[in-house]
Amino acid sequence: MRRRTPLLCLLALTACGGGTPDPALGPPDAAAFDRWVGAAPFAGFETPEDFRNRFGPPESRDAVPQANRHVEGQTDSILTLTFEGPVEVRFYAITGGRTLPMSVEVRDSGILDGPVDVGTAWTRVEAAFGPPDGERDGRPYYLRDGSGAEEPVLFSVSRGRVTAIRFTYYVD
Repeated sequence: MRRRTPLLCLLALTACGGGTPDPALGPPDAAAFDRWVGAAPFAGFETPEDFRNRFGPPESRDAVPQANRHVEGQTDSILTLTFEGPVEVRFYAITGGRTLPMSVEVRDSGILDGPVDVGTAWTRVEAAFGPPDGERDGRPYYLRDGSGAEEPVLFSVSRGRVTAIRFTYYVD
């Protein structure tokens, strides 16, 4: 009986899926998600002008009246700006000019840096960030550690791939 060489055994194991694990799929780094959110190209943006300066003029603009919950009789608006990419930004626009960011949704790859972007396989998201913190409306989400107010980042996933990522911000 002939002895198999170690190389042949290794090749057979690899072909059958028994090879060495992908190092990118090792245990997730607990702080990876927070670093990724903090590195977003719009992290810290607070005004429509911040987004115009970064992404250029919006392709579309929509404002929908919204009753102010704290000031009776005051009507504010929800302002939605869509930028090429596409990136959609929603603001709570208070009568008198102040705006508060509500969400930023990224619907195309090449906008975000790091281990996760639109088009990333969902298995890679979980490998990078661990299991999601929950699910809303069928969308898995993660929360930043120690951010105070709950500001989930929601992922739209279709056929095992990320199709959109929505960063939400607390507005009261």
